Amino acid sequence: MKIFHEILQNTQASLFENNYFARTNRSEYQVIKQVGAKIAKCFVNEFSRFLKKNISVFALLGSGHNSADAIATLIELKKEYKNLQTTLLIPPREKLRSNTQKILDEFFSLGDVEITHNISDIKKLKYNIVLEGLSGMSYRPPMREDMAEKINFANALETDIKISIDIPAGISDTPENAPIFQADITYATAIAKHCLFNQQYKKFVGRIRYIDVGFFDDNQECSSSKYVINPQVLSVLKKLRPTLSDKRSFGRLLIISGSQKYAGASLLNAKTAIRAGAGFVYSCIVEDFKPAFCASEPSVIWHACTIDENGSIALENFSEINALAKLADAILIGSGLTNSPETIALVKEILKNNKNLPTVLDADAISKDVLENITEHTAPVIIAPHEGEFLRIATDVSDNTLLETAKKYSCTIALKSNITRISDGQSIVLSTRGCPALARAGSGDILCALMGSLLANKHLLSSIITPTDTNQIVAQKIASIATQWLGETSELIANQYTENVLATSDIINFLHKPIS
Repeated sequence: MKIFHEILQNTQASLFENNYFARTNRSEYQVIKQVGAKIAKCFVNEFSRFLKKNISVFALLGSGHNSADAIATLIELKKEYKNLQTTLLIPPREKLRSNTQKILDEFFSLGDVEITHNISDIKKLKYNIVLEGLSGMSYRPPMREDMAEKINFANALETDIKISIDIPAGISDTPENAPIFQADITYATAIAKHCLFNQQYKKFVGRIRYIDVGFFDDNQECSSSKYVINPQVLSVLKKLRPTLSDKRSFGRLLIISGSQKYAGASLLNAKTAIRAGAGFVYSCIVEDFKPAFCASEPSVIWHACTIDENGSIALENFSEINALAKLADAILIGSGLTNSPETIALVKEILKNNKNLPTVLDADAISKDVLENITEHTAPVIIAPHEGEFLRIATDVSDNTLLETAKKYSCTIALKSNITRISDGQSIVLSTRGCPALARAGSGDILCALMGSLLANKHLLSSIITPTDTNQIVAQKIASIATQWLGETSELIANQYTENVLATSDIINFLHKPIS
């Protein structure tokens, strides 16, 4: 299974798609139906809280296959929600492509559809959902006046959620000064298009969800330096564990984290790591908290550490911690440590003495001074800064700087944001899953613990690594699986709890949901 799928320019994507259909025996109509089914499932899983007893949908549609994808989505939603009331603003039938006509006829057979060709005929100005399938990747500037009018009309409608199919109308590879549909969520269908990730369009695309329909399964060659994570990547976590195995088969993770000031980081790290599959989790913590932490999570092996004058783990713990490192299969350092000079000195000594140990660095372990000690590592290294932490080691957060910084330190960087960018120094993988439920202190601690636990798991690594993978690519794969896992988990918990009323620690108890 490919962990990543290429992100392409619109013209590249169109050629790729044409070649795909020429090579395979799949029909465009089959793919349209598959797209609709997958979008509907994805939407319901994440946003079913918006689908009450009576739901009204306004669909802004064009004449091509982007419109057909939108109608196919409505068909699937209609099957599940019988009281779905729909209004379609669509060109006359004779202007529609044949597949669009065909899928529209199927939708009509389900009944209760209002259709119009003119904005002036629409009297209702409030809908639960606005669904836009106007143009997709086929759009080329300049924009026609009637298209601009439709986009402005749809943007002005009162609604709970606005959805775009593939690309919000008005966005293209060639920016222009014209209206753009304002989506809350964009379902990037079949191929993720480069323009979706253009910085100037960030406020229009909303949350991006990549819908894979198998275009990349046959390894068709295409040129790209940017990738999106394969939505099926969590399938590697669903496999049965081998019968002949024990706790050592799934790795030993050593965690060095927390301080008197940020004790909770240690608990979030450890609780996550033990649930993410590691056979052993050793956690080095401030000694005062050992009794409480043992009671909270007895599955973890808690190691009490003396502290310095700043309430952080002291350098004098080096010998004992280093002895644990020699037993470990991976190490996670940094969450909640603080930048106390003694603690940073301890981190540097641990890194210097364990160059063959797969490593995840977080928070205060991310600094130029510390990273100088990882350039000669012979094992995968992941650093996971947010943008503020990244600016300690780089001049800006651009793609080019991300690539250069990963090269400089011979590591993989997972630069956390609403779209996390994961670079091995050669390419960038974009993780689009997740939601603002993660905009809470501690979510990064969970992510790094997932990375650490996966990195320690030799059984898992053997199923995803190829002989040609560099350490950075191995780290990129692990970081991608972890970000996808956390992202999907956050979506599921937000749908149940809402994005506002939950604690970061609640997320840990939902980690099983995306892989169940």
